[in-house]
Amino acid sequence: MILSTSLFRRLAATFAVLGSMVCLPAANAHPHVWAQFKVSVAIDAKGAPTLQEEWTFDEGFTGMLMGDVRPKGDLKKQLNNKEVAQLKKDAFDNLANFNYFNHLRTTRGPLNANPATDFKARLQGNQLVYSFSLTIKDALDLRKEMLEVGLWDESYYVAMDPESENAIQVNAAALKCKTNTFLDKKSPIMYGMIFPAVTRIVCS
Repeated sequence: MILSTSLFRRLAATFAVLGSMVCLPAANAHPHVWAQFKVSVAIDAKGAPTLQEEWTFDEGFTGMLMGDVRPKGDLKKQLNNKEVAQLKKDAFDNLANFNYFNHLRTTRGPLNANPATDFKARLQGNQLVYSFSLTIKDALDLRKEMLEVGLWDESYYVAMDPESENAIQVNAAALKCKTNTFLDKKSPIMYGMIFPAVTRIVCS
């Protein structure tokens, strides 16, 4: 595995090299980055969902990224547009190759997301927060079929943890929807020691 030489490039490469992480020895198969997420699934009158996501990174990862984005890694000032654009290019866009850690399924099988839109980054105290929106590439009408949503990195290099028990919520004014969150025993990570949470959405 070859990473860029600067600290920022090495940390940004966290997202660029995830595909190779599954080949690392067991001793290295533990999180190097931690993020808490929450998702609002907005469903329109035609049953099409848009996932509005927010990820809050740990202070260590935040400090390392910010150390190269601005002199001395100052966390007191809010990010400007240039800094947000740099983070998006170097430490976000490549996640499209991994479906942004989103595991989206219907009874037909897994679904793919379109490229993320509305990307924003901000500092919340000593933590970096990403927010963005995802739509689903495959045709989907939640009036006719269910949707399962989960967020995890299969390599477990990045630990994606729900912000709360209700981290995935539904906003569907035109439909009646129910959610059920469960541990996905069919998708174990960390050598079968962890089962990620999945939320099933059923609407009518």
